[in-house]
Amino acid sequence: TMAGLGALAGSWWSRAIGNDALVLAKSFVAQLLILGGGVALMGLQDVLWPLYPLSFALGFSEARANVVLNSLLLYVTPEPQRGRVFAALGAIFVVASTVAYVGSGTLLSWMSPGAVFVLGGVASGVVAVVARPIIVKSVPTRASAV
Repeated sequence: TMAGLGALAGSWWSRAIGNDALVLAKSFVAQLLILGGGVALMGLQDVLWPLYPLSFALGFSEARANVVLNSLLLYVTPEPQRGRVFAALGAIFVVASTVAYVGSGTLLSWMSPGAVFVLGGVASGVVAVVARPIIVKSVPTRASAV
């Protein structure tokens, strides 16, 4: 699929991200904004063909977000605690996915699928903007992380 090809490209391109925690944190927020914008744009389409490049871009950005988040967590988490941190992250993703499925299914009884995409994309963008200062501020410098 186009999203899968985008994810492969995004993973490959992410190899050059580096290990500066502040850059990783800002990049993660940027990927969330791109994902939110892409989902909202998908909801605005009334023909099929624009969904292909949008799917590629979303796959690319999602892969970058995953690489950046995992790199950032490895950077800031002491080695003995990494198992718990990644287990908690996995649990958060499962709960968030379930809430998203139930929420979007409920919204579909009141609005069109396109409107649900736009609402979800805008909500993601708002969360990214609100979370940015918290994420960036909470990132330790290399000296304090060691």
